[in-house]
Amino acid sequence: MDTSHSMYEAGPGGITREAWSKACALALLDQARHAGRDFVGILFSAADRLQVFRFPAGEPAGIDRVLDFAETFLGGGTSYRTPLSAAVGLLEEEFDDAARGRGDIVMITDDDCGVTEAWMRRWNEAKQRLGFRVFGVVVGAPRVGEAGSALEALCDNLRSVEDFTDVHAAADLFRVI
Repeated sequence: MDTSHSMYEAGPGGITREAWSKACALALLDQARHAGRDFVGILFSAADRLQVFRFPAGEPAGIDRVLDFAETFLGGGTSYRTPLSAAVGLLEEEFDDAARGRGDIVMITDDDCGVTEAWMRRWNEAKQRLGFRVFGVVVGAPRVGEAGSALEALCDNLRSVEDFTDVHAAADLFRVI
């Protein structure tokens, strides 16, 4: 989940992109807990700003840990490489240690940034080897998910949501993810 400065921008009803993205992430955490699955929340902004929150399925989430996850804001710019590389590292760890594959990555952002060809090659190789899917959720900035964007190239399924109070958009999002 992107926690760069642009996430402070307010959308419909004056609710910030940060609030909507965190509500989405907390809903995904709730879904994972309900299904008995692990959940890892990776908060990111600039290349040197990253925080990982692990919520193993077999352990209580703990309200303090959930609040820490929901209240952390890193600020700065936006870089996809660091958080996506960290996510791949976690999936590789699971694959190597427990022979588990097919984890999913959900990228929640409002900004686009470039990635190098070499990094993209390694990304695609990891996707092939580990069999994960990537869902992109663009919050309040539809241009970010346009054809030809880096985010479009990274994601298997990309959705743009302007207003999470639109029950049809929210339902479509959670049906897919």
